[in-house]
Amino acid sequence: MGTLRRSALNLVLSLAFVVISGCPAELANPERFGESAECPGTDVEQLFIDSCGGVGCHGATDPVVGLDLESPNVADRLIGVNSTAIGCEAEQFIVPGDVEGSYLLAKVRGDFGICGARMPLARTLDPRDIDCIRLWIAEVDGAGDGGVP
Repeated sequence: MGTLRRSALNLVLSLAFVVISGCPAELANPERFGESAECPGTDVEQLFIDSCGGVGCHGATDPVVGLDLESPNVADRLIGVNSTAIGCEAEQFIVPGDVEGSYLLAKVRGDFGICGARMPLARTLDPRDIDCIRLWIAEVDGAGDGGVP
């Protein structure tokens, strides 16, 4: 019985040591765990063309609700610009200084309460692509890291 108690005590002490010593305040290499401020291999403007513009909805020619996501300098048409869709006029595509409050991000995530449908209609974007859009919004708006955890 003494051996069993000693083994249990050693296990508890070992676990306590791991908990105390194994919880650093921050990661030494956060980019290894998806916390990088970059999205290697993802060109967000090309993603818009392939997913939103090139399919005929938000292209340069006759874009739906006037939103052209295909022509160059797309950020200029999104930062501080409100939607023109009926009932969505109060929504800014990219809210200066508020990445998470940006309507563009809400639309691609399909957030509850968005006006209209999740975008793009043709397919649901991969979560990594959505994170890259979040980071792109932060970059083009100068709002920092986009609130990525």
